[in-house]
Amino acid sequence: MDEEEEQKKSRGGGRLLFAGLALLGVLAFYVFRLADWQIANHQKWLNEADRSGSAKVTLDAARGEILDDKGNGLAINQTGYAIRFNAAYMTEETENKTIHTLISLLRSRGEEWVDKLPIRLSAAGKYEFIPGQEKEAAVLKSKDFLNVNPYATAEQCMQHLIEKYGCKGYSAKDARDIASVRYNMDRSWFSISL
Repeated sequence: MDEEEEQKKSRGGGRLLFAGLALLGVLAFYVFRLADWQIANHQKWLNEADRSGSAKVTLDAARGEILDDKGNGLAINQTGYAIRFNAAYMTEETENKTIHTLISLLRSRGEEWVDKLPIRLSAAGKYEFIPGQEKEAAVLKSKDFLNVNPYATAEQCMQHLIEKYGCKGYSAKDARDIASVRYNMDRSWFSISL
């Protein structure tokens, strides 16, 4: 019986050896294919992946224009742009100069910007409150902003704004426009947001 058991063991060992060699062969095949894809023919497969990839871009659809019977636009498309300041990239030393440069550029192109300052420069070169904007003038004078008396004049308010925003050295019109932009920035809670 010992002989029979040894034959069974030897057959079992042969089967184990065959299974191990078969597994090793399959692994060798996969390693060979992986090396072929990753090393030998990597450029071919990279090009294939790039060619078959897709990119998704979402665009707002243009609305159709509505014209009258003579071809005049009733509702037409118009491209608009917004200039936004980023507080993280602005320094106090260059803020007024940057604003002045942008205002000059916008003026030269005939563009408009948001101007909520209720003060204008009169033909005589004096600052005056804009008629009809009494509420805005009251907000400007309030303790939350300039903290001046309710009867303060536009000249006094502008002197406070020029001092607050460091607009000395600019012409009266430029100082008013820079103060207007800075006033709008403060009213919009302009700051660095994290």
